[in-house]
Amino acid sequence: MVQLNKSAAQAAAPPEADPSIRGQVEQFYRQRSRLLMKATMMHGATVQEAEDVVSMTMLDLWRRWHTILNPHAYAAKALRSNLIKLREKDRAEAGRLLRTQAPAREADWDTRMTLWEDRTWVEQLLDRLPPAQREVMAYYLEGLNCPEIAEYLDKKPATIRKNLQFARERLKEIIEQEHRIQTPVAQAAPQIREEGAQ
Repeated sequence: MVQLNKSAAQAAAPPEADPSIRGQVEQFYRQRSRLLMKATMMHGATVQEAEDVVSMTMLDLWRRWHTILNPHAYAAKALRSNLIKLREKDRAEAGRLLRTQAPAREADWDTRMTLWEDRTWVEQLLDRLPPAQREVMAYYLEGLNCPEIAEYLDKKPATIRKNLQFARERLKEIIEQEHRIQTPVAQAAPQIREEGAQ
């Protein structure tokens, strides 16, 4: 059984229901939550990870509000720290699952590996887009629609649709260019094998 250190638990507990602190934290949240989400996603977080990290950061702010001199700087540093903690926790959980579960059949592993490779390839493609298009397309790939993205980014839906259009066109060009580069290599490989067999 795990025993809790009472002094550590008390230190981590939020401040008493002080209305002034609560009001200040709520105001900070209303003013900065969207920017905190954007900043977290610019560090590579998914929408879900960003929501979790912003929640963790706001809880940290609330617990330490009376000791923080610069809430903006503290929040920026806490975002990065909380994202790292979240990813380390996820890695540890994945490692624990790998150690405790029976090895997967090769076909199952290939499916998961293919999904991972596909996601990595898409992320590499997105990195080649201009920042505005990359940000809009990342939200779109996370399952948000144009009005939701417009609300998150505080832009007009028409702007979001135009950025999506430009991003799609640019991605199509990039994929066609990669295909042209890879096609001659793929066609040359059988010819090389045939010549070597003769």
